[in-house]
Amino acid sequence: MKKQLISLFESGNYQKVISKIKQFVIEGLSEHELHNILTTSYRELAQNNFNKGDIARAIRDIDSLLKIDNSEEFRLIKLKYLCYIENFEDAVKLAEELIALKKLKKIQKEALLLYLIANLYSGNYELDKKLLKTVSLSKQRYILGFRELLRDNIELALGYFDNCNPRSKIEKKNLQAIKAIILNQEMSDIGEIKPLYRFLI
Repeated sequence: MKKQLISLFESGNYQKVISKIKQFVIEGLSEHELHNILTTSYRELAQNNFNKGDIARAIRDIDSLLKIDNSEEFRLIKLKYLCYIENFEDAVKLAEELIALKKLKKIQKEALLLYLIANLYSGNYELDKKLLKTVSLSKQRYILGFRELLRDNIELALGYFDNCNPRSKIEKKNLQAIKAIILNQEMSDIGEIKPLYRFLI
């Protein structure tokens, strides 16, 4: 059973791995090893479903994962998925929990970014200046530009977006798309473009 389980795991058959662990006692593996295999399987399964566009199933996988391991890392994945499906109310609540983590700076920083965006989408345009300053200048300008866009201050929004200077290719592309939409211009290649909030994920 151990060999079969490891073989399924290594070949990426995560659904079967989860079923086997639930159904059988696996001898030859410690509780710690089994826990790692199970949590990795749930995480990978969620990511696979997410990549296929089955977001509801991806969230179910993450919820199942959180029942056995409520770690901050996995809660951050759920936060990203909540933003993706535009459930900003739940996203804000979860982000607030993760922002309170003083020791886990990387997770706190990512959650903070999503918190600011989710708040704007929820119609709360009052940005906490102290929180805003903890993100990069590029992302600050993006968030400020996005706020002005939601307020219909188009020129101000464009000014912020023009000064964003994101590093990654996809972020640059998304920014070009946002500006093209605002200016009612056509873009030849829009295949990879994501909605505004996904610029930050």
